[in-house]
Amino acid sequence: MLRSLIERLKSSPSYWQTLANYTERVWGFAYSLILARIILPEIFGVFVFGMSIAQLASILTRWEIGNLVRSDRYYQNEGFDVVWALSKLLAYVEVAVIAVVAAIFAIKGVQNEVWIAILVCGIANAMDKLPLLLKCDLEGRSQFRQNLKVKLIFPPVVACITIPMAMMGWGLWALLSSAWVGVAVNWWVFRKANKREIATRKPSVQLFQKVVRPGLWQWINYICYITLHRADKVMVGSVETRQSVGYYNRSYNYAPLSFMGLGAIAGATAIIAFRDLKDPQAKWKVFFMRAGLLVGAGIVNGIIWLLWAEELVVLLFGENWVGSIPYFKAFAFFGAVQGIYFLSGSIMQGCKQYKAQALITLASILVAGACFMYIPVSGMNVAVILQCTMVLAAMGMILFLSRQQR
Repeated sequence: MLRSLIERLKSSPSYWQTLANYTERVWGFAYSLILARIILPEIFGVFVFGMSIAQLASILTRWEIGNLVRSDRYYQNEGFDVVWALSKLLAYVEVAVIAVVAAIFAIKGVQNEVWIAILVCGIANAMDKLPLLLKCDLEGRSQFRQNLKVKLIFPPVVACITIPMAMMGWGLWALLSSAWVGVAVNWWVFRKANKREIATRKPSVQLFQKVVRPGLWQWINYICYITLHRADKVMVGSVETRQSVGYYNRSYNYAPLSFMGLGAIAGATAIIAFRDLKDPQAKWKVFFMRAGLLVGAGIVNGIIWLLWAEELVVLLFGENWVGSIPYFKAFAFFGAVQGIYFLSGSIMQGCKQYKAQALITLASILVAGACFMYIPVSGMNVAVILQCTMVLAAMGMILFLSRQQR
């Protein structure tokens, strides 16, 4: 009986994705603790600021059509060759755009480290587009084992490269090199796991149209995603010091420890689950079970940070990060916010409601933008309004689906 239970777990997408997520979270947390004691907050701030600029600059070429492959079987079959060709073209264009943006920052005399970070991070993100498309293809076929393999290979490789560099004083280059290590590992693992032959035939206009139309809404969804997850760092960096950006980003990443532990149930496996469930009541049952777990854990997470942020920050990250304590308190309940936001997005993706998801999230962002017309931009204000925007978007998506499925 125990053996059969283990076999059923191994055949479940959630099993492998959960293991992959926990491996990534545990490693990422330990790795961050090490680097936090070697690299100064200002260096982290420069890296995050440059990476955020690079991702904002790539908005025009980030159609995120890999989500189509994951959520729609058509794009896993006859439409995949077209998706691959379009992704390849967009990757080349993205490299050119990043080069131009980095050149503009260099010509304007911006700090050298910033435009270097933009260039290196931007090109790495562009080169990662195709292996991640192969990953989405595998996930759409409910194959998640290779995700764990990536998380097992990446940590020792990147540690052997970046930690010695950081100890020699090359902190920024240590952070930048980790992006390229990730690209190399992704290419090797996902291409090896995905045995499919990719046709070199010239795609037809009709097939391109079948990709571009839904891809347009996925592109708008990506714009919203980047705005919510990168524009905030740029806003903080534009009015405060690079050190403050480092403080802000560390709390943004590590305050939601509950979501770090449970995020697997709100991501790719949730999209597959909602896609395959045909009964609306079954979908809502799965949704509320997962939402209850994510929000409940997030509330406990928030209480812990509010009560013991001072002790935990010093214990985990060291004295250099004392300045991040107010941000950790501001992001105390971010785990619950992220949980409901990403789970709501996953059910929209699983139900193929790309357009509605894009419009609802975009409207929420516009409301947030209107708030900044009356509220001064500061790190604390950005943190609060960001979380309110994500909750508003999640509530809008839940309300939309509840009306659609009456």
